[in-house]
Order: sequence, then structure tokens, then C-alpha cells
Amino acid sequence: MADLTAPRWQLVSSSGWLTPWSKAMLGVAALALGVALAGAPLLWAGIGLLAAIVIGLTLIDPLAGLCAALVLGPTKPLTDAYVPQLPLDLGQIALLVTLGAWLLHAVRKRAIRVPTSPFTLPLLAFIGAASLSLLNALSLGSGRERSLAAAHRCGAGRGGPASADRRVAVRAAI
Repeated sequence: MADLTAPRWQLVSSSGWLTPWSKAMLGVAALALGVALAGAPLLWAGIGLLAAIVIGLTLIDPLAGLCAALVLGPTKPLTDAYVPQLPLDLGQIALLVTLGAWLLHAVRKRAIRVPTSPFTLPLLAFIGAASLSLLNALSLGSGRERSLAAAHRCGAGRGGPASADRRVAVRAAI
């Protein structure tokens, strides 16, 4: 019987070195990142490089993305002041990347499993009840921002509220 937990492709060969296709893909990604950063000002190039590192770490382990989302969460006033073109603030973008990485990890393991805790069912009931207030939102973008902000404050990136966010979970509905 075949092992269902083993991936069909391997990033690292049995000798421990990268396989040729993964070296080629990393080379293409490095070249694309270099071309994208070449014409940018130094500040934007540094921010882009830092974002690429954080996204790479998030794809390796979604917990790194959750940490980035918690650090970037309070930067909404800075985002609104310096980059008003962004529809979401940096914490919400980091949360979306983290949720995507978690979903990719779950699909790769062929088991989408939400970790259970005593807070999972009440948290889902609260988010469901709070989402009813989105029906009368002024715009779809406004409703999306409010629901992502509530999920970010509840710590929904890892399947339940983080220990630091348990005090804030009650105030999540704006």
C-alpha cells in the first residue's frame, strides 16, 4: 500500500542536495526578484526584499506568517498615511498570506484539519454572528476590511485565538 502522507514530488533529493528542477525554479525566482528590485528606489527595494523573505518563511512554516501578521497588525495608520492605495493594511495582507500558506500545507498533507481548542466553537459562533452585520455594510470593500480586521484580532490564523489575543476576542466586533 502506498504511503499517502509522502509527497509525489521531492524538493530535496535523497542525497540531501536540491533536485535540478528545484534549483532551476529557485534560479528563476531569484532572477525575477532581482529584475523587479533593480529599478526600484533603495527603500522600496529593501521593503520588497523583506517581504519576499517573510513570504518565503511563511510558505515554509505558517507560524512565521502569523508572527508577521501580529507584528504588522498595528501599522494601519502608517499604511493609510504613506500608502493609501492599498485596499487592506499590512496586517490583513500578512494574515491572508498566512491563511494561504496554512491551506497549502494542509492540501499537501491531504488533510485539512483545524486544530481544536475550547475556544474554536465559540469563536466560530461569534464570527458567524458578527458577519451578519456585514449585510448592511456601505460597500463590499468596507465589509471585507471589517471582517478581516475582526478575524485578525481574534487570531484566526492558526485555528483559534492566540494567547495574547484572548482578551481582545470579545472586542473584535467593531
